[in-house]
Amino acid sequence: MPKTLRNFIVDLQKKDEPVKRRWLVFLTVVTTILIVILWTFYLKATLVAVEDPYNPPAPGTWDIFKTGLTVIRERVETGLTNSFLFFVNKAGSGRVIKIER
Repeated sequence: MPKTLRNFIVDLQKKDEPVKRRWLVFLTVVTTILIVILWTFYLKATLVAVEDPYNPPAPGTWDIFKTGLTVIRERVETGLTNSFLFFVNKAGSGRVIKIER
């Protein structure tokens, strides 16, 4: 033990009981707080978060953006295909004249 710590303990042994009790309570509280802090860090390091299958994690911003782009692409693709088919049918049909009596 370093001399300063040894001298502190020797001086503490020479003091009266109320002073010894104060130091006992103080060091007990500090030790307890230190143990709780270390235990908390240990639990954070060793416990793995369990995902709830009934409550999946919320999608991120990129996932939402990507889904929106996919929906827009599908709608544009469908619209262009329908427009192309419409114009092809109109162009290929020629002129038809119906005469009704």
